[in-house]
Amino acid sequence: MQIGYFHQDHRSLDFEKTPIEQIQQLKPRMEYKNIRAMLGQFQFTSDMVNTKLKKLSGGERARIAMLKLLLEENNMLLLDEPTNHLDTDAKEALEYALEEYDGGIITVSHDRWFLDKICDTIWELPGDGSLWVWPGNYSEYIKRKESMKNK
Repeated sequence: MQIGYFHQDHRSLDFEKTPIEQIQQLKPRMEYKNIRAMLGQFQFTSDMVNTKLKKLSGGERARIAMLKLLLEENNMLLLDEPTNHLDTDAKEALEYALEEYDGGIITVSHDRWFLDKICDTIWELPGDGSLWVWPGNYSEYIKRKESMKNK
């Protein structure tokens, strides 16, 4: 198993590199036009692709970190609050990319909409050492929990 990890502080990035340089380091044989097209899908303008990551916003760095993660040869993604700092368009791009992802995803998120879109199983860790596995997305999990309380 090849695990890719998205940390909410983007520690996998080199803040001295530009988005182009960050992707070229990961995929040195990839053509510039393909890198530029991918960055465009993640909402990077022509000005932004040549700006050092340390000068970009948290949301912009999050998009680079996610693109980098998706380009790695992983078959399991661990995502720690992947939607933090993202605007609506960036969240939609992330959701689309993750829906197309062919591996497994384990995520921690407070974004209920994101959980509904991405998750098909919820793991509940209630704090007593037990683990409850619930099939379905977050909304289905909440409905099942409510129906159990009402019995």
